[in-house]
Amino acid sequence: MSPATSELPQLKRYLRVAQVRERYGSASDEWIRRKTREAGFPQPFYIDGADRFWSVEELDAWDLATLTREPTRPRKVVRP
Repeated sequence: MSPATSELPQLKRYLRVAQVRERYGSASDEWIRRKTREAGFPQPFYIDGADRFWSVEELDAWDLATLTREPTRPRKVVRP
């Protein structure tokens, strides 16, 4: 007898660096490196030495935290 589908563990999904660049609007490798050095941005997992992967779950959490926090610098006010 096989276990019910709801009892199976949820598999994590990962994105390659090219997919992370696409997710953030064709971001550059430098943007990804800079964000990775900042506190809070998810750290990549390295598989087979050089291949970098990010957890979709961790990126979603970072996106949500970024959207809900106060800006660190005042926004520029544009006057007509």
